[in-house]
Amino acid sequence: MFKLLRKQIPKYTILTLILLLIFSQSIHVFSAYREEYPVKGQGNLYLLDVDINIYRIGNYGVISIYLKPDGVYAYGITVLKDPDREAYSLYLMLGTQNEWYYLGDSDEPNLKFRLFIDVNSSRAVVVYDNCLIREYNLSHIPKLKKLYVSSFNITGRQADYPRFIINSLKASVLNISINNLGEYYCTPDISTLLNKSTGTPAIISVTNTTRQTINTTTTSIERKPILNTWYILIIIVLILAFPIITYFYKKKRYD
Repeated sequence: MFKLLRKQIPKYTILTLILLLIFSQSIHVFSAYREEYPVKGQGNLYLLDVDINIYRIGNYGVISIYLKPDGVYAYGITVLKDPDREAYSLYLMLGTQNEWYYLGDSDEPNLKFRLFIDVNSSRAVVVYDNCLIREYNLSHIPKLKKLYVSSFNITGRQADYPRFIINSLKASVLNISINNLGEYYCTPDISTLLNKSTGTPAIISVTNTTRQTINTTTTSIERKPILNTWYILIIIVLILAFPIITYFYKKKRYD
């Protein structure tokens, strides 16, 4: 019996590993995700420019992209899938949770959002949904130090984690008044305005790998699946069971 096991186990182990490799490359697991990037530079105007494609967002799914200082403040966009609504909802964040503003619902896979925050005038301008523009007066604007990108599901259900791809994501600090930005509110390419930046813009786009350089940060939102401990245990049991069953079958047959 043990001689048979020594012959059979390596063969089936290799076969199983090959199948696992194929499986891991072909199936994406929706997983919680969070990254942060420094926003450096001095200036009076903060810019956040977002362009993402949402492939899946289940009930209670959340996608948040925002600028943040130290503390509880956040400035950016949150996408939330309410189970009572067919489309996902958009919320503008301009400070604490008491300063969130409902922007409406959307069922479009592509989401474009642009936020300007002027420290000197305590004003914010948000551009979304094919150039809808809203203006807000802010009571407090701390120094924004980091850009956060996160996605998760409130219930923790793995099957309902959001799945999305970043087409373009830019954050910068500019030395320009918000009063002089009318022509840039809806321009498709914000690069001209970024040239006025006093710091190094944080520019994030998607590739298959994750790397970071001084000027550009590149990241991948989709995560490859990680095998659960129970899956590994089941696989080991199956690997061992097959040659054992084969052995007893042959023994019974010849008896």
